Amino acid sequence: MKTGKLIVTIACLVAVGALLGACREDEQGRVLLFKKGVYLGKADTPITEEARRNIRARVLRQSAARGFGQSAGGGLPDVRPPASTPLDALRERARRQSGN
Repeated sequence: MKTGKLIVTIACLVAVGALLGACREDEQGRVLLFKKGVYLGKADTPITEEARRNIRARVLRQSAARGFGQSAGGGLPDVRPPASTPLDALRERARRQSGN
């Protein structure tokens, strides 16, 4: 009978150890109850003026590289066949590219 009590005691200690080990410090103090439409987390830190300038410069570089108002190709030539290509030629091209 003492062996049974010893096994139960060890099992309880292991269970308590596992439960206490699951209480990580980074999970403490987090929001558990939410309100619809209300942000309950930590407030954002304000952006520095230097970071704001860097973001603006990056946006300008990216929009200039693509070209404002151009297609998604960024000014690259159109590789699609012209609209005047006969339908039979397109079907033949598709057949050759299919590997059959």
